[in-house]
Amino acid sequence: MRIILDAMSGDTGCEAVVLGAALARTRARTEITLVGDEPQLKEIFVKNAISMDGFSILHAPQVITMEDDPVRAVREKRNSSMSIGLTALKRGEGDAFISSGNTGALLTGATLLVGRIPGVRRAALAVMLPSSGERGALLIDCGANAECSCEYLVQFAMMGSAYMESACHVERPRVCLVSNGTEEHKGNPLTLETHEALTAMREAGRLNFCGNIEARDLLWDQADVIVCDGFTGNVILKTIEGAGMFLMGKIREAMTATPSTKLAAAIIKPKLRPLKKMTDYRETGATPILGIAKPVFKAHGSSDDRAYASAITAAVSYCESGVGERIAERIAQIQA
Repeated sequence: MRIILDAMSGDTGCEAVVLGAALARTRARTEITLVGDEPQLKEIFVKNAISMDGFSILHAPQVITMEDDPVRAVREKRNSSMSIGLTALKRGEGDAFISSGNTGALLTGATLLVGRIPGVRRAALAVMLPSSGERGALLIDCGANAECSCEYLVQFAMMGSAYMESACHVERPRVCLVSNGTEEHKGNPLTLETHEALTAMREAGRLNFCGNIEARDLLWDQADVIVCDGFTGNVILKTIEGAGMFLMGKIREAMTATPSTKLAAAIIKPKLRPLKKMTDYRETGATPILGIAKPVFKAHGSSDDRAYASAITAAVSYCESGVGERIAERIAQIQA
């Protein structure tokens, strides 16, 4: 399996990308194509005494920055690491593409250069939220589509359900719709229309729709797939991330306040490691953009070598799970 990795678009520099790719190679014998400034990348290999066995480089002299307008950047920066990497994916030169760059540009480039699965109206970002259960819950969409129609949200539900079945081996994933109340009459016009449509899908036996879910219940194992528009999803995601960092910071302050609390901290620290791991984006590495014809992953802009290694592992698992094929089947059923 060959993974194409954008080496230039993140906030931490291309050395973190190379080190993360090398770390991933020690876990699985994955072939990796790095896209970026070739002389600079080769210098990093030499500097860190990393063998180029299993690696190849696609030279890309341009970079799409976080400040670039997404559509204009994709159209004008044809020689950027992101554009060249996505084009290589389209041509079959790799099995998946990963970038930690501009989210809007990545979504636009994936749509224009790689294309969507036939029948998919909008691709969506999907991220696993921590949960009180054995596994997390998939939040879809979490930032790709600020404005949505009922049709988009129904497709998000189908794609998210297919993902949980294939990638996480969940039978009949519980699908819930974000609203301001669990009652079916709660929500804005879009929520009400989507609730009705998802209920019809459930009655037709195509989806295990379990009704509305409130924000306070998102982490309490009440759903496997959580559906909302990208604006709402991004607010939810950033709120959870901020709350997690705030609480961990306050716990750290309390544990280092006095000699006695430091002693207590040493005792309970092993018990807190799973909680820290649960809220650490480096463990997940990257999130898939569901609905694109070939696997495209968005990594965190501040990814370090560990995060990039996790992203590569996630991409390999996704490719092996057959998620894309199952999504295509489900969308074709809706179209029929």
